[in-house]
Amino acid sequence: MAELRVLSWNSTGEAWPRGTVLAQAVNHLQVGNGAPPLQLLAIQEARTTNVGTIHAALANAPFTDFVHPEEMIRERPQAPQGRAYRVSWREQDPNLGYNLAQPFNTQIQWVPLDPVIDNGVNNYINAQIPHFAQRATVKMIAASIRWPIYQHFTCAGCDVHFFTWHAPLLGPWISAHFTGAHLQGPALPEAFLFFQHSDFYQNIRNQLRSNSVIVIVGDLNMTRTDIQWAAFFPNFAGFSNNLSHIIAYSPGGFMVDQGVSYPTQPLSPHDIISARISW
Repeated sequence: MAELRVLSWNSTGEAWPRGTVLAQAVNHLQVGNGAPPLQLLAIQEARTTNVGTIHAALANAPFTDFVHPEEMIRERPQAPQGRAYRVSWREQDPNLGYNLAQPFNTQIQWVPLDPVIDNGVNNYINAQIPHFAQRATVKMIAASIRWPIYQHFTCAGCDVHFFTWHAPLLGPWISAHFTGAHLQGPALPEAFLFFQHSDFYQNIRNQLRSNSVIVIVGDLNMTRTDIQWAAFFPNFAGFSNNLSHIIAYSPGGFMVDQGVSYPTQPLSPHDIISARISW
């Protein structure tokens, strides 16, 4: 059985003392709780450049054996400025019985929700919206909202399809709200439907092997109750804290446990969360 311990945090920026708090949280989460060491961390709302306290913290313990990509990926591809995703991973430690590697031919990439790029998103919107003008508006919004990012890792010889997402809010994109779905959280429900109907996601889901796993983490801007709606991520399970989630699915069986939250208020309204995924 493979296992992966993941941490996720919407840091709402990198101002002081966020880097110190992140390091404190990681030290706390890995001491005396019987959990495997943290292998993968995902930050939302990081700086778009390699400055700030989180970037500085990653150069020191407990992150010195992590891989830190130099290029940050913006949350909104069409926005020249704004917040970014930061993903770091501990590649391997044979003494601890795991290895986590990113194939050399796989880079961090956006999951394109633009209907011009992804035919699955385009077909879904066309099938759902009969009126041309509304359809055009929804397609424009799908191309403009925050997109997830994707990485392909291998862990103990198994494929890990890893997504991080700071899901878009309903308020700025109310014109795309054609389903009438009402969530407890502030997310745009249609964004999740774009994602799940995309060719990008469906190609992964349809070719998923029994020893592979899909992991989705981040500030999804919906509650635990919202995420249990049948239209969102069926057969997934995981750990949640308010609007932040670590969820997973593997067709061969899986478990998400050892969920822990580390409070960061008033520094950030979002707790740092961590959980173990076994499959």
